[in-house]
Amino acid sequence: MKVDHFASLLRAVASLEQTSYEARGAIYDRAQSDLVEHLEAAVPPCSEADIDRELLAFRAAVRRVEFGDIDEQERQARQERQAREARDAIAERAQYLASRRAARPMPPELPEPPSPPLPAVVELMGRRRSVIGRVAGRVVLAVVLVALGLAGYAYDAGQIDASMLNRIAPVAWLAQGGSAPERTEAVAYYEQAVSGTSWRELAGRASWRARSENNSIGPRWPVLTLDLRVPERGLAMTMSIRRGAGEDTAMTHLFELMFSSPRDAPNDAITEVKSIVMKQEDGSGNRVLAGLSIKAAPGLFLFGLSAEKDDAWRNAQALRALSRFDIPISFADGSSAIISVSKGASGERAFAQALADWAR
Repeated sequence: MKVDHFASLLRAVASLEQTSYEARGAIYDRAQSDLVEHLEAAVPPCSEADIDRELLAFRAAVRRVEFGDIDEQERQARQERQAREARDAIAERAQYLASRRAARPMPPELPEPPSPPLPAVVELMGRRRSVIGRVAGRVVLAVVLVALGLAGYAYDAGQIDASMLNRIAPVAWLAQGGSAPERTEAVAYYEQAVSGTSWRELAGRASWRARSENNSIGPRWPVLTLDLRVPERGLAMTMSIRRGAGEDTAMTHLFELMFSSPRDAPNDAITEVKSIVMKQEDGSGNRVLAGLSIKAAPGLFLFGLSAEKDDAWRNAQALRALSRFDIPISFADGSSAIISVSKGASGERAFAQALADWAR
């Protein structure tokens, strides 16, 4: 039977001159008796299951007339409970993954500073923020870095023009050049074979330079650039540091690391830039910059510093007060290395000027 018991009962109750429980009950009893009589007289006969199902539908209609849409209220409460349980499960899973990352064993220390073991970035990422807040912040930062990396790679390949790229980031971010290099600083390059038994130290040289570049949305941008070479390894790297493109950006600063071979070809043997670590010259004051790293193209990595309030403050303090950069990298064959370079006198001057300009 396809009968709307609720509508018929509601019309009958509404027609009462004086509503009372006894009057409504009489309507319900009479309607149920008529229903049972109709079901028993049906041809072909109704099964016991059909009769029970119809009586349950009738009683549910009586409950709706008496108590309102209580089933709908229960449905909404059930949906809210399920949504709350889903949020709790997501938060619990994120907390579990964070604890697993924090519990990963550290690599052995170098016999001499700097120490190669580096704490996971998650251990220094805003401890006072909620797990959901950290996950959401990293998602936004990842989207920004991926957009910048794809746009820069497409521009370099000639697939988009400068006018389109200007909507994402200043074209000058891809340009090279600037003031003449300052005096060179010593570089320590520590490499570890796939077996991971020991570290080998190689020497290199680096120079810091400060320059400015055109910005389509404001004044000229101060840029810090590090040019680095490790001849014995055949490795060259250019690292540029720029401030984020606006107040509402997901990152405060952008590190662009370009690795190349002696012939200036992209070095696609490098698969990951794990993090960027700031230290004192003697290896103390270890501070992992809070941010996210992506591989934008062969040999090109972007590292965006988190714009979360606590992260931004700690990152700025590290950039200003600590004098040495440690950059751990991974290779396609499973080996790893750490590039350790100091600011030196030229870098200290360049950083002081750039930090002052960025703070305006």
